[in-house]
Amino acid sequence: MAARGVLLLAVLHCCSVALCGCEPRLVNVGAVLSQKRYEQVFKDAVTQANDLYGKDKFKMNAISVTHKPNAIQMALSVCEDLISNQVYAILVSHPPQSNDHLTPTPVSYTAGFYRIPVVGLTTRMSIYSDKSIHLSFLRTVPPYSHQAQVWFDLMREFRWNHIILIVSDDHEGRAAQKKLETLLEERETKAEKVLLFSQDTNLTALLLEAKDLEARVIILSASEDEAMAVYKAARQLNMTGSGYVWLVGEREMSGKALSEAPDGLLGLQLINGKNESAHITDAVAVVAQSLQELFEKENITEPPRGCVGNTNIWRTGPLFKRVLMASKYPDGLTGRIEFNDDGDRRFATYSILNHQKAGRVIQVGVFNGTQVVMNPQRKIIWPGGETEKPVGYQMSTRLKIVTIHQEPFVYVKPTQSDGTCQQEHTVNGVVIKKVICTGPNGTIPGQPIVPQCCYGFCIDLLIKLAMSMNFTYEVHLVADGKFGTQERVRLLPRPDRTGIRPVSDQ
Repeated sequence: MAARGVLLLAVLHCCSVALCGCEPRLVNVGAVLSQKRYEQVFKDAVTQANDLYGKDKFKMNAISVTHKPNAIQMALSVCEDLISNQVYAILVSHPPQSNDHLTPTPVSYTAGFYRIPVVGLTTRMSIYSDKSIHLSFLRTVPPYSHQAQVWFDLMREFRWNHIILIVSDDHEGRAAQKKLETLLEERETKAEKVLLFSQDTNLTALLLEAKDLEARVIILSASEDEAMAVYKAARQLNMTGSGYVWLVGEREMSGKALSEAPDGLLGLQLINGKNESAHITDAVAVVAQSLQELFEKENITEPPRGCVGNTNIWRTGPLFKRVLMASKYPDGLTGRIEFNDDGDRRFATYSILNHQKAGRVIQVGVFNGTQVVMNPQRKIIWPGGETEKPVGYQMSTRLKIVTIHQEPFVYVKPTQSDGTCQQEHTVNGVVIKKVICTGPNGTIPGQPIVPQCCYGFCIDLLIKLAMSMNFTYEVHLVADGKFGTQERVRLLPRPDRTGIRPVSDQ
């Protein structure tokens, strides 16, 4: 009898707990997936996460749809199939069509309006880092512009200080340019030249400008089609052979671009970047872990139910997004997961690939999330079939010399009417060697830049050096006629000089 009484009390206690609302709260989590087959992956991931997180506080329920053919249908599906079920978060993959990169946008816009967090799975476009547009969006992959970090580390690994940056004049290209220039500024250096191009750009003229520079390390940020066109033009100008280095990202050595890529090119590939199943599992685990932290806080309100006639944002949405952004998940299938202030994945890992002859692509190293680690067992084949690392620059044999009118080191006289220099002799009968130098004409108002004749000790020295070291030159007089002044330049630890500077200061 005593045992039966205890059992009855236990049953009554359980019932009272249920009646008082102590059952785990049902938490719906939505997903927009690229293909139907991933819906089961999503359900399995939710089941697995429920075994690890929540326990008596919440239980997740998976609600998923696949991508729709246009933005309007996609936004309607988000409202009718997901938000109407009061989802706490929405996972969204990149659509299966490689050229349809804006498809996650209606998901981000619609959910973001109500402040429902959206976790991107495989979307790499840099526009999704802009929180003024995609204010509730974070992702388990980095944007394409993050590849600039790997390029920068490769520059340090191979000790290249001279680079040419060629980027498409669009959001993706400008994001990569900004990221790389920020990294270079921290190193107190910069690209020798940044060349922007668009659909209307004459690529041959653009690359000829690059060919005239000393730098031989070319970093390219472009779409697949754009990269293919750049490679073709570069090959015609003999800019893909010995002495050159080509550093590119993932798009620039994919599909049609890879078919035209020069031998010796170094490119990148995000490890697990397109593994949607792994990203679904990791994203669900991050959401579950964050929900557990969220439910430890007070005043958790329910998400909105549907879009029709509803303009109220989810009051708990911004808090949940902050919890998600601060989450750390070290044991994901895709590796360590953390987010930066833009909601992009930190510590992403890349394969470093070498495009060799016959279309072979060999992994020669990795970026492990913090640094480049090259594989000493995999020999890099550089452009032109070289096995030794290129120095990354070519010394120009045409130098620009800047000087100042300072007798007896440099005398300056006007040219004759035919543009030549009048022949003169020293007191010993030796011909005075003169060169044409361009500079301001102090006898004419406005001081236009005109050809003049320079001679003197420094000019004699220049002529001898050019003969012995086999270089040509053009001489210019400093425009303001002054040696220069010291000025504080941002980022430099000491004052810099304007005007004429010693070679060591260049």
